Amino acid sequence: MGLTIRHYSDVEPGPSRLEPSIHGVSPKHREIFRPHTGGSARLDAGYNEYVGPRTGGPVVYPGYVEVCYLPKGDHVQLTASGKVVEVREGSFAIRLRGSTSFVIIPQALTSLCFFSPGRPRDWGGRGVASQEAVLADPLFVHPDDCAEFDDPDAGVVGTVRSREVMSHEVCERVSVRWTRMDAGAVLNGAACGADRMVYVVEGTIVLRDADGEHSAGTGSFIQWPPDDALTISASEPATFFTLSAPAEATT
Repeated sequence: MGLTIRHYSDVEPGPSRLEPSIHGVSPKHREIFRPHTGGSARLDAGYNEYVGPRTGGPVVYPGYVEVCYLPKGDHVQLTASGKVVEVREGSFAIRLRGSTSFVIIPQALTSLCFFSPGRPRDWGGRGVASQEAVLADPLFVHPDDCAEFDDPDAGVVGTVRSREVMSHEVCERVSVRWTRMDAGAVLNGAACGADRMVYVVEGTIVLRDADGEHSAGTGSFIQWPPDDALTISASEPATFFTLSAPAEATT
């Protein structure tokens, strides 16, 4: 699959495999990118809209890393170690190997969930929270709590500021970088061999590849081949985050 831009509203909702739920209804789920629909084998994406109140869990995904961005709604998680965590809107909830919790949603909540590796067509949903499977608590990171730095990429024109939400030192399989571009900024992304996916949080960005220019606005998911270079520019202030899954990652 070449450069692909999908706005969440262009994808019809389908059945969710996020049961069991202790209380409440299943979310409205949109399958944005999956391996069996031409997406990456190392990274997939889904868009979920919950109606509260709802309690679900225990949530654990053996064999997968899950990165959830929560653009709308606060909620609470009861972690495997017994901690009660208030997760505020705009945070990332990240499940590394064996991360387990109950999820308590008091009101409407939207989550963008990315899995690595990408889930196959016959993915069975949540795993069983056995003693062997439950190994840790999820990580909760808000971009505002991460140090901002000038993007070190040599191909930057104008002001591009980034925050490292999760590095490959924390998780070999996938990293997350939050990026803010001022109007007129340009970021020239070289081919790197990693599968990458971008979500546009705010504003509009213009992507240039060998086939020309392509516009992506707020709510758009973007993926492109790992061996392709891509230039990102912004005619207005824009914010997006990038997930990167390298080929050599195994854990």
